[in-house]
Amino acid sequence: MTGFYQRILCAGALVLSSVTLPAALAQDKTRSDTAHATEPTVYVVNFTADWCPNCKVLDPALADALTLVNGLAIAPVTFDLTNAETTNAAFEKLNGTLLGGVYGDYIGLTGLVVMVAVDSGETISCATRVMDAGGIAVTIRDAVKTAATYPPGKRPAPGFLCPPTNQKRRL
Repeated sequence: MTGFYQRILCAGALVLSSVTLPAALAQDKTRSDTAHATEPTVYVVNFTADWCPNCKVLDPALADALTLVNGLAIAPVTFDLTNAETTNAAFEKLNGTLLGGVYGDYIGLTGLVVMVAVDSGETISCATRVMDAGGIAVTIRDAVKTAATYPPGKRPAPGFLCPPTNQKRRL
């Protein structure tokens, strides 16, 4: 195996890493330009692709939801899985960060937004195309509250909207 898939198989270290996000991720074009009063406590990770019909419903609703929660301690992150080039770019963006775990858990899925605790990389909740902007905004607010209320390792399990992970496929 070469290229992208070889890197994924060698990505076991990503899950264990606690390095902070690189500048490339902090400057992601999907981040809100408004200043946050506090550091983010939740990453709002969008798994999307141009060819994904569910994404065509979810992406606009997510954009509207992010407007509704403007000012919350969140950091939107987009993993574009449209093709090998954008998938490789997504991988490079998170290399050495706590987002390696969520990437490994959900790589191959699109039309999914995963709320991830910044301090631990834990999945807190998910959103899918069945939710409107208001529902996604409530889910994001609840994720921020959960991240602030419960310590790492003691947070409730993600809800039913989070699909099963790729845990069995990870090394």
